[in-house]
Amino acid sequence: MAELNLHPDVKAFKEFAEKNPQLIRAARSGDRNLNDYFKHYQKYGEADSFWDQFLDDKNEPETKETADKKKKWSEQLKGLLEKIEFDNIDQHLKQADSAIGELKKLIGHFSEIKSSQTKTQTQPLPQPPPPPQMPQPPHIPTTGFNRRFF
Repeated sequence: MAELNLHPDVKAFKEFAEKNPQLIRAARSGDRNLNDYFKHYQKYGEADSFWDQFLDDKNEPETKETADKKKKWSEQLKGLLEKIEFDNIDQHLKQADSAIGELKKLIGHFSEIKSSQTKTQTQPLPQPPPPPQMPQPPHIPTTGFNRRFF
């Protein structure tokens, strides 16, 4: 694959952003987009105090507070796992399975009722016999001598 030839400023900003992943996180969080940061980088460079907020704190040793927080979190997780009773979980899963089976039966029952109702609605009702026809008087021709004048 051919490598893209980027502008030297873009290459430099890309390297700077890779060194400071907090910059990328801030751009992804939606505060500002990378284009805004790039323009600031072009205008003021790496030495600007604006970038101090994005400096990577990997070089600083882990503080006692963060170590204590991690320890507390792991102890809480361990305590939670000890409280879980797997026999109860199995029992609850069996109850949930039987409840789902009952729901399936109910849905099947109601669908049968609905289908039988639609069948009765779609079947044509028996038509009553047509009313009797009244006899028609004989047709009298109106030509010639039989015509009356009033």
